[in-house]
Amino acid sequence: MEVVCPRCQTSTFQKPQMKLLVNVCGHRLCDTCVDAVFIHPTANCPECGRALRRSNYRMQQFEDPRVDKEVDIRKSILKDYNRRECDFKSLKDYNDYLEEIETIVYNLSNGIDIEETKSRVETYKKKNKQEILKIRARISREDSAVAALIEAEKQEEINRQRRVLLEDLEEKKMKVDSHQRMLDELVMSGKSAHDVIKAHKLISTEQLRPGGSSTERKAGVQLMTGEQYLGLMESESVEDFVYEPILIESCGPLFPSSDSLESVGYLRHIRRPNDTQLAGGYSLEIACQRALQDALSGLFYSMT
Repeated sequence: MEVVCPRCQTSTFQKPQMKLLVNVCGHRLCDTCVDAVFIHPTANCPECGRALRRSNYRMQQFEDPRVDKEVDIRKSILKDYNRRECDFKSLKDYNDYLEEIETIVYNLSNGIDIEETKSRVETYKKKNKQEILKIRARISREDSAVAALIEAEKQEEINRQRRVLLEDLEEKKMKVDSHQRMLDELVMSGKSAHDVIKAHKLISTEQLRPGGSSTERKAGVQLMTGEQYLGLMESESVEDFVYEPILIESCGPLFPSSDSLESVGYLRHIRRPNDTQLAGGYSLEIACQRALQDALSGLFYSMT
């Protein structure tokens, strides 16, 4: 969208790198005009004549400058109207307080009863000066505590990444050393190559298993904090799994088993799978049996 500076009439089409700045009264100027107007510390707004400082201008964040104006007014009002729900006796009092804030922001943003609204704000500031300062100090302490907590979490993350990196380097070094010892033993010892490689594989497995032993194996994932290990302990007392075939109630004729599909002739006119399909787990018998199951299921009408 093309935007035009109200003072010099320069558009973003003519000068794509032009930056628009907006002031506290909601009027905008390009950065070149701001530098030209504010040769001295203070100057009047070219639109409304309000006395301003160079610091009152900032980069426009929203397409409509009125939104930037409302944001600035809201920030200014909330510095003094900083009470929270815990500072009120009832929820109704807190809601009335929030309604008062919205009325003040709306009036100042839209030029409604400006002097009366400003006088209302000044009266509130004088009447509640001590409470405002006390709440500001409390908010500052809370913000400091939150900032410290965030910084501690960042430092913990950095330390965790450093520990993981050191563990990876140590593991790589261990593998290199183990490989070198195996080569030395293959050259120097009189043992067979098969026995040497088998022995080194067992040693490497024991070294890389956290908290494991030759008689105890764990399956799972290692937690980030500490050496805890989450998983199931494999034991000889665990009973072996016994497969039980699924009983399928198709409500239709029985479909042939996968072993009889070839002899019956169902596979005669089906294209044979290639090596890639077989490597991916595809089975011609299972696919054909599923198609027959879908075709024959639900053919018997049941009154139940």
